[in-house]
Amino acid sequence: MNAAGWVVLWMAIALVPAFIARRKGLSFWGYYVFGLLLWIVAVPVALLAPSARPRCPDCAEVVQREARRCPHCRSEIQGRILAHRGPRPMWPRRLSAQ
Repeated sequence: MNAAGWVVLWMAIALVPAFIARRKGLSFWGYYVFGLLLWIVAVPVALLAPSARPRCPDCAEVVQREARRCPHCRSEIQGRILAHRGPRPMWPRRLSAQ
């Protein structure tokens, strides 16, 4: 395989974490660049990243942000969608003095 073939293969493999992230509602292009640079790290990070899509407060199923009614349990959700809470920090933001 020549150099051009390796570059095409490298760019195609970088799509794996990008598609995983897109399915979770995260940045496709951000994870594509991450996959290009550090594919072996980007795949587990994309797999373990929490979904950025909102959930129904009654059945906890993923719903679209603009939804008025949950397609799974048919409850009214307008204004009641559970927001994405992002990952917890690994260390405290400010250390309290004792």
